[in-house]
Amino acid sequence: MEPFYFRSYYHCVKGVAHDRKELESELKRLKDLDPGCVQYHLEQKHISNWLRSIGEVDIAHRLESAVTVDQALDILSKRKSASGSRKPVEGEKTLTDKPRSTSRSTTRKTSK
Repeated sequence: MEPFYFRSYYHCVKGVAHDRKELESELKRLKDLDPGCVQYHLEQKHISNWLRSIGEVDIAHRLESAVTVDQALDILSKRKSASGSRKPVEGEKTLTDKPRSTSRSTTRKTSK
């Protein structure tokens, strides 16, 4: 998987992210170091395109509306908190599910 490179206007690499977690970390770091670099990548949709390429389609779609670092961080932090509170879909197993007994009673009535 190709990492995301935060490049400045002079093509100098300011940061690198290999996954969504690292992306959030780099956004926090670059917020003070070079917010213009992040804003450029947000406006050009570079970050959302990269997220799509690594399979983060939902977050990529929501990140397309972000034009500031704070907006992007807000979207990423909502994704993180939402992922932990999702309700299971009907029929989906959870870690708290107990296995069901599969044995059936084989008692038969016999006619005389």
